[in-house]
Amino acid sequence: MSEFVIKDSGKRREYSTGAQRDRGDIKSRPSLIHPYLLYRFGLHMAKGAEKYNDWNWSKGMPLSDWYDSLFRHLLGVLVGEKKEDHLSAICFNAMGIMITEKGIEKGIYPKELNDIPDLTIWIPIIEELMQERKEEKGENSI
Repeated sequence: MSEFVIKDSGKRREYSTGAQRDRGDIKSRPSLIHPYLLYRFGLHMAKGAEKYNDWNWSKGMPLSDWYDSLFRHLLGVLVGEKKEDHLSAICFNAMGIMITEKGIEKGIYPKELNDIPDLTIWIPIIEELMQERKEEKGENSI
């Protein structure tokens, strides 16, 4: 079982498309990953393997490199740049972050790859600011 949880408000939000959030299942459901994502992400992986070689990405890189690349590609999406498949690159970098974090935790990668400062001290401050904003807007909860 994963050490992560997905918070559940107990409420369900339904969109005009019929989609909903806060589904109650906690089991992994890879069968729900759309084949188009697998295809497009697979192309991205194939191009990377051609450029660097198979499994190069799994040899270990600092977390800051993964995060920097993820955010650069997010910016590419936000500004509408179409020369690269930024969404697949975001998936790739998210995968790299997950694998690196787990690899460091399990001793597969050296601890030094975690070069991201611990910013958890900011969580209560951010939550407080979010609550103040909700109160200003007349909303009850975060």
